[in-house]
Amino acid sequence: MFEFNNYLNKQVFITCTNFRVSGKLLEYINTEDSGRSDAELEVETQFGLRNFYASSVESIELLSSEHPTLTSHDMYPKSCSGTLGINELPFDAVICVTLKDGKSFVGDYVSWTSALDNEPDDESISIRVDGTLYEMFLDEIESVKEVGKY
Repeated sequence: MFEFNNYLNKQVFITCTNFRVSGKLLEYINTEDSGRSDAELEVETQFGLRNFYASSVESIELLSSEHPTLTSHDMYPKSCSGTLGINELPFDAVICVTLKDGKSFVGDYVSWTSALDNEPDDESISIRVDGTLYEMFLDEIESVKEVGKY
């Protein structure tokens, strides 16, 4: 277990079971305070707040200003071999997401979130299309294809 309180209000790079995230660690919510079976972390990224379970954290490190992991995207998959069928989707990908209703979206890949980290929602993928951020849930998605790099 990590001493998350030592990282509060500092810029961090966190590797979790299914993703990585960089930003400012704002809050560590222990199980007594949250009323849940797992403690939670809240990280402020350039795209907003991200909450996830502390038990999914594999490593945490402080970021310096020259750290190479500070990218235009705040969250990206460590290994997306889950039910979306995406394996090692790069964080600089341009993707096409086709929904079951026939609509398609082409945009910059932003994040993939497992069902465990997205609880109570299902697994999801987020893309930015013309400046607008879209989160699409697994039960809505027909396919995801990488169509280029940005």
